[in-house]
Amino acid sequence: MRADVKRDDTFLGSGLTFLFLQGVASPLFARLADELDARGHRCVRVNFCAGDRLFWRRPDAVNYRGRYDEWPGFLREILAVENITDLVLFSDVRPMHGLACQEALNLGLRIHVFEEGYLRPYCLSLDFGGANANSPLPRSAEALAAAASADPVSCRSVDPVPISMVRRAAWDVSNHAANLSMPWLHPHYRSHRPYHPMRELFGWSRRILRRHALGEKRRHLRRLGFFLASGTPFFFVPLQLDSDAQVVKHSDFLDIEEFLGEVFASFARYAPTPMSLVVKCHPLDNDLVPRGGQTARLAAHHGLASRVLFIDGGHLPTLLAKTRGLVTINSTVATSAFDHGCPVKALGRAIYNFPGLASQVSLDEFWRNPTAPDPRVHRDFCDVLFSRCLIRGSYYSDKGISLAVPSIVSLLEKRASAQQVPRRQ
Repeated sequence: MRADVKRDDTFLGSGLTFLFLQGVASPLFARLADELDARGHRCVRVNFCAGDRLFWRRPDAVNYRGRYDEWPGFLREILAVENITDLVLFSDVRPMHGLACQEALNLGLRIHVFEEGYLRPYCLSLDFGGANANSPLPRSAEALAAAASADPVSCRSVDPVPISMVRRAAWDVSNHAANLSMPWLHPHYRSHRPYHPMRELFGWSRRILRRHALGEKRRHLRRLGFFLASGTPFFFVPLQLDSDAQVVKHSDFLDIEEFLGEVFASFARYAPTPMSLVVKCHPLDNDLVPRGGQTARLAAHHGLASRVLFIDGGHLPTLLAKTRGLVTINSTVATSAFDHGCPVKALGRAIYNFPGLASQVSLDEFWRNPTAPDPRVHRDFCDVLFSRCLIRGSYYSDKGISLAVPSIVSLLEKRASAQQVPRRQ
């Protein structure tokens, strides 16, 4: 156990019962269940697919093989028979998870929602009741200040945590391989992801080939270097993924193309010259939509061909330090932008989209009047995140998991001891 993680030993043998649903392709959930067992709690798991089984080799799993419309009845039976007190899952907007969260809310159960970290790269998030736009985190400067005072943070650790992209890729491939090779185990399973794994593999292979073997990454970085050296003022637009739940569930945009169209139309009409836009491809984009070509086509349509630079790569802190402002749907890149005092305009429902952090003027006005975040509000925002839901660690390395598990257990027990009831915004 890490020295800075304190636990309440009254929980030893007291008997909370955790129901685990899907996580990411990682052993973290199984390792967490091992630790909860050691603390005297019970754990039950529902496997929806062969990939779930691969990362949960424990004997306490129930394999769901039914259809989507049969899931609520199956779930209610498990909740009652197993006397579940807490629900644990990754993302509350996956179809099966959304139904589970609603049922748990109706019963007053505690819901613990894992996500990629609100502050990255060295943290993961474990929110309460819901994540992202469904999170109960405060949404005003006044509420943040009160929460930060009520639960002060003793340590804000942002020390590097091992994150292995090779390990992440290997676990992800293993997950897909299990699902593709043994579909009969769960004949009605449908992934929350919009593309077949083989299509994504094709897209990734093509992107890797272009970026490295064909030198596209070097060309993008060279163009960006020339652009930054020219001193041309610019706004920064980091792209998200079409499949990102933040876009699909927590915004009014159908996809990234619609978002870019709105941004370009506003920029063409209201941004002062010689202002430019730098559009950055998401590092995990699967290349099934040629993002560079899409950006160029939309820029030309709005008369911005000479004022839009598309890049696939680049040093994010440098871009955030030099830009006049950032425009996003609800990307967590904005939380890094606040560290640089960078103005942010969010067009979706984000945990940071309120006065004092993100600009509240219209997009049309933002180009001429970008307002920087209030440092005090930003400090309170970070303190509340660290006190309520941020966990130092990683899903994708053994050391990162070992760092995360004791803190996760401590937070789960803290919520139970406080008799908190989950709620959503």
